[in-house]
Amino acid sequence: MKPKVLHLSLSHGGGIISALESYVVNSSFAEHFLIAANDDSCQINLSNPDNLVKSYFIKMNITGLIDIYRIYREIRPTHIHLHSSMAGAIGRLMFPFYKKLIYTPHCYAFERTDVSLATRKFFYYAEKLLSLKPVTVAGCSPREVNLANDLVLKIFRSRMHNIFLTNYSNISLKWKRPENDTKRVIMIGRICPQKDAEFFIDTYHKIKLLDQSIQFYWIGDGNESSVDKLLNNGIGCSGWLSRENLLKDVMSSDLYFHSASWEGNPMSVLEISRMEMPCVARRIPSLESIGLTKLSSTPEGCAQLIFEHFVTRNDNVNDQFVKVNEICSFENQVTALKNIYSLENK
Repeated sequence: MKPKVLHLSLSHGGGIISALESYVVNSSFAEHFLIAANDDSCQINLSNPDNLVKSYFIKMNITGLIDIYRIYREIRPTHIHLHSSMAGAIGRLMFPFYKKLIYTPHCYAFERTDVSLATRKFFYYAEKLLSLKPVTVAGCSPREVNLANDLVLKIFRSRMHNIFLTNYSNISLKWKRPENDTKRVIMIGRICPQKDAEFFIDTYHKIKLLDQSIQFYWIGDGNESSVDKLLNNGIGCSGWLSRENLLKDVMSSDLYFHSASWEGNPMSVLEISRMEMPCVARRIPSLESIGLTKLSSTPEGCAQLIFEHFVTRNDNVNDQFVKVNEICSFENQVTALKNIYSLENK
């Protein structure tokens, strides 16, 4: 008998789709079903892996919640995998007695920095309360697993079975230093509060004080005002690109700079590491937990790291990608998938 995994993704877009697709592709021993409520602001779509049996798309309303239970009754899955904080809350409330419930937050909502402290505390205590329901938290970074462990009350920790389910990139393309007249620094993603274009812009202005020849470029898109802000500050913006054109842009660039304010385990960073491209990033706990070392908490610090790279021309940036690729490996992901989708009782 094959495991039947029902994925519930209620903020279905961007990095969640990329991560979920790798989970499906790399667990061919199971049959997969997907219930999704699309995030229409993201342009990434799940392809159609052979072992993804069927996808259902719902609206986030009362009818959609009824549909979730109807589809569950139709499939009778052996496992339910919840993706995102919203799915984690709804899934645990809808299926309080279901035993093989797996939860991947893809970054807990209480880590957001675009909401008030009161809102973050509400998200935190909601997770704390929901952690009374035993689930396997399959954290996408070591940081996420540690947070999950801390949320569980001490008296219940003996029954914890939380695990690191890494995101993973299978990209085989290797970066080589381009023959550019300019020095080109890129960021990849949707222009939104999480990716923090303000921090990117501030770092650009700081780098200009050190080296006028360094140019910043954003690969992605956002609302018109966000794009205009980048352009008005002298930073180019590509809009959404095909996969082929995105990789061309990356290969013609000198360094990747990740400016996000909070993350789970971003696929863009994993792909850049797999390509062995130099990378500097904002210091946030999730990136520290996967082995990145060229980090700073301030635009001034990030600008200095970028400047030092171009002065030394150290394309390997201390080979930090070796550690990232070791932690976020195919082998580690497959081992975790076999564990969480096991038919054995835990």
